[in-house]
Amino acid sequence: MKRNLTKPKPKAYNEALEKSGYNHDLKFQENPPSTTSRKRKRQRQVLWFNPPYNANVTTDIGRKFFKLLNKHFPPGHDLHRLINKNSVKLSYSCMPNVQRLITSINQRALNEESLGTTVPQRTCNCRNQSECPLQNKCLEKSLVYKASVSTDGHTFSYYGTSEGQFKSRYSNHTSSAMKARETARSCLRKFGTSRSIK
Repeated sequence: MKRNLTKPKPKAYNEALEKSGYNHDLKFQENPPSTTSRKRKRQRQVLWFNPPYNANVTTDIGRKFFKLLNKHFPPGHDLHRLINKNSVKLSYSCMPNVQRLITSINQRALNEESLGTTVPQRTCNCRNQSECPLQNKCLEKSLVYKASVSTDGHTFSYYGTSEGQFKSRYSNHTSSAMKARETARSCLRKFGTSRSIK
């Protein structure tokens, strides 16, 4: 489909300008053809390989890395145009000094202690702290504990461990004592169903 491109006629525009109070004369000027070629400027997509620098390493990592690129992505490979020695660059990354890192961590810890900004850990979250099963330390972790179990007039001693918080372990024991279907939660179930735990 061809279009007829004609020069616009500014007569109607000039009349509208004169009616509005302007005395400017519109004329059409054709743009001269540009002499410079307009090339698309694309940015190269570069992949970076940044191994950490170490003065003790004597291997030429860069040369070995580019040999691996040539070996695994040869010119006939599907990914060769994306991964080749022209599109992949290598630069060593500097790691922080270990001694400086340790001293900064120690300094931060000492500053928190001297300023008293350390937040005290909660040891109990019971609503009624007088009924806490572990004397206001029920949130302690990794404990070995002893429980006295009374059932049918007999008293047994039970030794157990809690990997997590003791309070969650204690609640498992008490719920398995009350509910007959929760047999897998606690080994105290073998002492029977009607018992009290102290």
